[in-house]
Order: sequence, then C-alpha cells, then structure tokens
Amino acid sequence: MKRSRYPYQYEDAVGLHGFTEPGVDSSAHLEPGLADNPDLKRMMEAIGEMKVVETLEWIKSHRGEFSSSSAIYDGADGNDVSGLKDMVSGVGKDVDAGKRLIVLTAGLDEVKELNLLLNNASELLEKGGYIWVHTRTSGSRKASILSGKPPVIRNIVVFFWYLWYRVFPKLRMTRWLYNWYERISGRVNRCYHRVEVLGRLCRAGFEIVDEDYRHGHFYVVGRKVKAPIWDNEPTGSPIIKLLRVGKGGLLIPVFKFRTMHSYSEYLQAYIYKYNNLASGGKFANDYRVAGYGKILRKFWLDELPMVVNLFRGDVKIVGVRPISRQYFSLYSSEMQQLRVKVKPGLIPPFYYEKKRPEGIEEVQESERRYTEAYLKNPLRTDWRYFCGTIGNILFRGARSK
Repeated sequence: MKRSRYPYQYEDAVGLHGFTEPGVDSSAHLEPGLADNPDLKRMMEAIGEMKVVETLEWIKSHRGEFSSSSAIYDGADGNDVSGLKDMVSGVGKDVDAGKRLIVLTAGLDEVKELNLLLNNASELLEKGGYIWVHTRTSGSRKASILSGKPPVIRNIVVFFWYLWYRVFPKLRMTRWLYNWYERISGRVNRCYHRVEVLGRLCRAGFEIVDEDYRHGHFYVVGRKVKAPIWDNEPTGSPIIKLLRVGKGGLLIPVFKFRTMHSYSEYLQAYIYKYNNLASGGKFANDYRVAGYGKILRKFWLDELPMVVNLFRGDVKIVGVRPISRQYFSLYSSEMQQLRVKVKPGLIPPFYYEKKRPEGIEEVQESERRYTEAYLKNPLRTDWRYFCGTIGNILFRGARSK
C-alpha cells in the first residue's frame, strides 16, 4: 500500500493549538527529564511543543543517532511486521531488553489491523520497554470541522462525518462498505476516540505513562507491564457483554446497551488511579462515557438488556450491583466474601437509602445491610427494598449517574 510522505490528516489544524479533552490534564504525564530510557528522554526533550510534521521530520533526521535498543518503525500494517521483528532481533545481547523503545512513525489512524501491530510490538518488548505513538483523535477532528464554518453547515458535516468514520466501521452491517472504500482508495483513514486509543494500548499490555495534545495532535507513551490480550475482541455493537462477579464468585456475562466508547473496559485501573471514585461508588469524571450514554444511564435505559440475564437466572430484580473484577478488588475481604453469597440484581440497594451513599465505603455498608437482611429473610427484604426504591424514584427524584 503506497503511503504519502505526510498524509493530509496529519497537517496541523488551524485554531487547535490549545485543544485538549476532558481528563487529559489529570492523567498520566511523564516529565521528559524523568524518562528512564535515554532515547525516549532525548526525543521528548527535543520535540517539546513541535507540530506533528516537525516531530516526524526530527525523528527522520535523527534516527541514526538512536541507540541499538530502539526501533524507529515506519510500517503501517499489523499483518506484516517482519521489518519490526528484524529491527528488534538485531539488537545486541548486551542491551537490556526491558529498556527497549519502539517508535511508530505512522499515525495510528492510518494503520491497517491496529490491534495486531500493537500486540506484535508488545510481544517484542520485555516488561519495562516503551512504545511511542501518535494520531489525530475524533475529538480533534470534530473540533477542526466545527471551526470556521456556519453553524448549520458544520452541524450537517459533523453528522455525516460521525456516521461515516465512527459508526460505519464498527457496525457489522455497514463495516463491509467502509472496508470496501479503503480497498478502492488504497489508504487507511480510521478515526479513533482518545479513549479507544488508550484502551487499545492497555489491551496490548501497556500502561499509559504519558499522554498529551499538541496542536490538535495526540501523543501517547506506553510502558509494557504485562502480556497482550489476543482474544475477546471488543466490538462497536450497541449491545455489549461484560464479565461481572456473580454469586459464588463466578463470572457471569452481563448484557447492556453501550454507553462508553470502545475499549473502555481496559481502562478501569487507569481511570481509578487518576480519577478515584465519586458518589455511588462509580468513577469520578468518567470521560469514557459518551454523551448519549449519560442520558441512557440517568434513566437506567442502558440496563434494559439485563432482562436477558434475569430470565437466564444470572441476576434477580433486587440485589447488589454486578461489578467488574477490578472494582470487586477494591472491596474489603470481608465484604467480598459476604457479597458472593447472593445473586446480583437489577436494582441495587443504595437506591433504597434515603441518603445516597457517598464513596465506596458507604456503598459497601449499604450492601452489607441489604445482604445480611436478605440472608435472614429473602422475600421480605427484596419486597421492602423494591417498594422503597420505587418510592425514592417517584417522590425523591432518585436517578442513576
């Protein structure tokens, strides 16, 4: 596949010098002088606030000065990483494999089979090795479209742009058309949300150590901490299946309407590290939730597909909320043991409380009161909590967040 020197989508957008997205300022940031990889340290100090074209020019002109432990890779096809493997295999045995650096000069949105490329790069690194990537995100592209156009025109353009670049490649019924367009155009031009970029890197075994926008362009540095995940491919389907801790500690598949951006499930530890928890025990300022997702969550519409779980017997109407393994690990060992004695439910007990629980400690106490009461008298407890929750919703305006 023939690629232009610098694809048009990487030209710096006018008016995006100060562009950023929610959560970037409070996320991982690595001071250039503190990077423990000499090549990464030097590169981060040199490129500073450069525009993307200047950054790529600097890497190209200085690639001969990088050490033998670093690989500057220009490939953009995850199906063919022979060049990257040759680069890494040529590193001398005296080089600490845990300090290797892979720099991907192709933007992630022009890469064919991105997951394969990231996973293969991860496999070639030992724990402690770094990867440097860049891309234009959907957020910066949208901001570029919105700038300098009349309101009506730009809204129409954004609608069709979103439909073509964000919806068609994800849905099974329309994906073939977008793939056909890529084949006849001879160029990959994907459009990823910032959350999706971070999630794909975490899925590939990297922890995010630095992320930043410069002139509307997104840059990320990842450090390998574990092996990549090769299965459980996420999809863009409106209905998703999430693994949750059920009765007896068994993992159950829970069905919901999608409210988060793709690959959000791989960012739970990252979100918790920098955002902590808000009231109700959920993550504070969770930027993984899409705009439409906030509306669905407010009125519990995202949980309608869990009726399938109800009929299957995985959950009951009232019960502790089915939670992920990462969130479950935050509970006290005593509460973990108590929690798995009962089935999770569609209506969690904290909506029954007159005062909404704040933080994970109060959520645990609310669940403890419910679970202990349920184990003594199941039917009476569920009926009392069901009626009390309905009353809170109708007369006290209780809503999900």
